[in-house]
Amino acid sequence: MLLCLKFKNMASLGQDLKRERELRGISLKEISSSTKISLRFLQALEEDRLDILPGNFFIKAILRTYAQYIGLEEDYVLNKYYEASLELEQSLEPKQIKRKTRPVVTKNIKKLIYSLALIIILLLFLFFLYNLFFLKKQTSSPTEEPRACLLYTS
Repeated sequence: MLLCLKFKNMASLGQDLKRERELRGISLKEISSSTKISLRFLQALEEDRLDILPGNFFIKAILRTYAQYIGLEEDYVLNKYYEASLELEQSLEPKQIKRKTRPVVTKNIKKLIYSLALIIILLLFLFFLYNLFFLKKQTSSPTEEPRACLLYTS
């Protein structure tokens, strides 16, 4: 998960790392050349621009290596990162829930429409059968055959 938003804890994490590095008189170039971490990634870390970093696993690895190099406890730095990550996830949770859930009403309306269409088709079929068999018998009464009449002409 890429973290691209700035929060209080994340800003303080980057600022804390930068402050501790500067107190010890260590340059970013020195850290970069010793740890083989890109200078761009180190700058992003201190500026709290975690969206530039390659991913959550690498963020933790970079934090651990950075903390070791400047003499900070790895656990302290990683705990601050985890706290900020939790804050970020909790702030994004309600928005994601709203996007993921679909109203149940639309599913029920679709079922209702399909049911009504099926009922209408069934009623039309029954009406057709009724007209075909029952109305034909009622209207067809035996007709009288015309009588033969002989006419005499003189």
